[in-house]
Amino acid sequence: MIHVSMLLKAAEEVSDEITEHASGIERGLIWSLVHSVEMARGVVEALLDGNRRGPAI
Repeated sequence: MIHVSMLLKAAEEVSDEITEHASGIERGLIWSLVHSVEMARGVVEALLDGNRRGPAI
């Protein structure tokens, strides 16, 4: 899961960089990609935090 989080962070950073050079519809599509990656990373981070705390009782 940590590796997945790192991959998603890299994808987010690359997408942010590409967005700066895009225009029109491409910018909107890339922004949508960035948003999806951020959401996926949030889920992974929440799962990792849950594992660090231990099982729910």
